[in-house]
Amino acid sequence: MRALHCAWVSFFLAFMIWFAPAPLMKEIQSTLNLTKKEVWNSSITNDCTAVFMRVIMGPVCDNYGARLPMSFVLVAASIPTAMVGLVNSAAGLATIRFFIGIAGSSFVMSQFWASRVFSREIAGTANGIVGGWGNLGGAFTQLLMGTILFPAFERYFGSSEQSWRVICVIPAAIAFTWGLVLPWI
Repeated sequence: MRALHCAWVSFFLAFMIWFAPAPLMKEIQSTLNLTKKEVWNSSITNDCTAVFMRVIMGPVCDNYGARLPMSFVLVAASIPTAMVGLVNSAAGLATIRFFIGIAGSSFVMSQFWASRVFSREIAGTANGIVGGWGNLGGAFTQLLMGTILFPAFERYFGSSEQSWRVICVIPAAIAFTWGLVLPWI
């Protein structure tokens, strides 16, 4: 059961960092004077990285299992997530979201993990639990970033720009810490 919980928590946190900038996109667009196309381009780069990394992570899991690649993905994707506040242009946003897209590959590790640990009679149930709770990370992030953290930091700083530039560090720090702990669990 430890593997099941590690898989869904890891997937949840990966989705949390993958989707961290999304609820802030209106503020980022306004601050940086971005067009809708520039914002769309940053979203596409994010998704393209996820698709590409999913293809790569399948064979990586075959060779190394799921825990170590998941740890790597959490640590690697949390760094650009923490750096979202440094973005000052459309190219910078697309670049940072390109690297955040690494977190999208976590789906492969979470499903591989559950499939390897549970017998085929219940692997589907395990994958459903891992996938469902993991995907909840994206919805939770909408609530956390857009409804809780952004308004709280906006009140604290008195500035929406300073708020969106700071709050991505919070999910990034949580995922980074979990990524460092994961190999030892």
